[in-house]
Amino acid sequence: MILSIDPGREKTGVAIYDPLTRAVIYHDIVPTRNFAKRFIEWEEKYSLKTLLLGDGTFSKSFQAELKKMGFDYKIVLVDEAYSTLEARKIYFDLNPPRGWRKLIPLSLQTPSKPIDDLVAIVLLKRYLGEMPQIGK
Repeated sequence: MILSIDPGREKTGVAIYDPLTRAVIYHDIVPTRNFAKRFIEWEEKYSLKTLLLGDGTFSKSFQAELKKMGFDYKIVLVDEAYSTLEARKIYFDLNPPRGWRKLIPLSLQTPSKPIDDLVAIVLLKRYLGEMPQIGK
């Protein structure tokens, strides 16, 4: 299993990918302060092999925290450039505007919820070279 992480100061997007089914089997947004606790839960539930980590602003501090907590995983840094724009597209593919909102260009609309988990899926896509199936 691959855990993809979009690290942030306040919230962190995560996605877990199963290579056998070639699908994202879990994605969520967790408060960064709760990440270690949740990571332990994911470790117990899934057999994690690789961690993907966005290479943005909080990447170095996040890596340091992972090492300080004793997590010994292969960490692959993935380019985060423009990942939020790509995640917005995924959001609107999954949640197309309805009613009068169809008339407004997507570039002028904002998602109705945070999309950090979708950014983690974009990082997976960049690592894999293809868009994985998304489930939950």
